Amino acid sequence: MYHHWYHILTKTNQCGCPQILVVEEEFFNRVVMDTALKKLGVTADFAVDGYDALDQIEERVSAKKECCTFYRCIIMDYRMPQMTGVETTKRIIEKYGQGVYFPCCPTIAHSAYGEPEMSEFREAGAVGVLAKPLNFEHLSQLLKKHNVLM
Repeated sequence: MYHHWYHILTKTNQCGCPQILVVEEEFFNRVVMDTALKKLGVTADFAVDGYDALDQIEERVSAKKECCTFYRCIIMDYRMPQMTGVETTKRIIEKYGQGVYFPCCPTIAHSAYGEPEMSEFREAGAVGVLAKPLNFEHLSQLLKKHNVLM
């Protein structure tokens, strides 16, 4: 099992599966993030809210593809209708645990809010914070730090 996850974390996504799940309800912010990620050579799926994110993750895990069982990273907006990014992050950890899947998929908070909202996000399991408006260099640094970009 360890070897399988090691393979996923170290390989380049030659299969073409999206590497990142971006959870963002605002269309403009999704376009900006998509443009930035493409400049970095990274592909992404996009979810419009927490429920959509949970559905996309479940679909990906259920597909049991050898190449990309889980996303390499989730970029999660803080304030969304119906379910916040904090609640979505907690549900992902509850469902997939901190053991088999989640360590391979860091969640990065993406928000215009400061503290205490970001503290709440970190307590829920987020490994980094990406401020709005998006800073391309900071995005690149975070993705490198968490081994999404090699």
